[in-house]
Amino acid sequence: MSKVVSIVGAQWGDEGKGRMIDYLAQSSQVVIRFQGGDNAGHTVINDKGKFALHIIPSGIFNPDTMNIVGAGTVVNFDTMAEELASITKAGVEVDNLFIDVRAHLIMPYHRQLDGAQERSKSEKAQIGTTGRGIGPCYSDKATRSGLRAGDLHDLERARTRLEMLLPQKNRELAFYGLPEADIDELMSLLERWAKTYRDKIIDTLPVVRDAYETGQKILLEGQLGVMRDLDWGIYPYTTSSSPTSGGAAVGRRRKAPLNRKGVRSDDRPAPPVRLVRCGGHGVLLLDQRLHCPRPDQAGRAGHLRDDQDLHRVHDRRGILQPPSGNRPSGAGQTGL
Repeated sequence: MSKVVSIVGAQWGDEGKGRMIDYLAQSSQVVIRFQGGDNAGHTVINDKGKFALHIIPSGIFNPDTMNIVGAGTVVNFDTMAEELASITKAGVEVDNLFIDVRAHLIMPYHRQLDGAQERSKSEKAQIGTTGRGIGPCYSDKATRSGLRAGDLHDLERARTRLEMLLPQKNRELAFYGLPEADIDELMSLLERWAKTYRDKIIDTLPVVRDAYETGQKILLEGQLGVMRDLDWGIYPYTTSSSPTSGGAAVGRRRKAPLNRKGVRSDDRPAPPVRLVRCGGHGVLLLDQRLHCPRPDQAGRAGHLRDDQDLHRVHDRRGILQPPSGNRPSGAGQTGL
């Protein structure tokens, strides 16, 4: 049976999570960063040196560990490149890093809008954003108008989505007196990212599923702390995601709903959960027996395999049912 541990901060961050993750990753086969972007991270000190990791999972230093930037994250591949350069300079191989196709892309206009929105507020109303585009990117995710890492597998589709969303983005940029975004420049950026990272962008769901079912140890890495949670933190002075053990469940995979008998839609029991407080550093550990559907193409890279599963609906009993009639236009693109 697989052992899955989630490490999250019990305060506002800076509790020593990176140290613990670096230690536990030595005995873990999979490390997943499940939320957040490059606005915060972990400092890891080991025999290779001192490293500030903002988006790269802290298990990257263990060559036997598969490191995943999960579905709940937002990624700027330019800042990822800077981190990878500092790591490889120390002689660390990074072939064990992968990005989920569902992770959202931080685009240049996200960073522009992030800084402009913060500067437009009074000093008292400012929330202290890092200006790295995290909030605007998550906003686009919520409105189903964002680009995802998987779009780098299909640049024609990425251009179509940019043509759809740029008129609105340019109106927002104009409101703050900023220059408009140019679609050709953005496509050049996406082409460069695709050339470098396309082979690392995979559907991680069957990979994690296979790791669980073969009894591997899985470590879930949170960013910041619970007091920065969008729902349970000190709103509005929060981050734009859920850095809690509950957020780990969302950022790593999709779960089927429970029916009235507490059984998931494939008739297997719901997993028990045990929450443990780890003293000294204010860190919470979640030891959870994951439920994962059976894989038939474990480890296969490329486009989403279970696209039909993303478009099912629930009946009144909460049981997963196939949709009736045609799906809404664009549902296959937005992941509704």
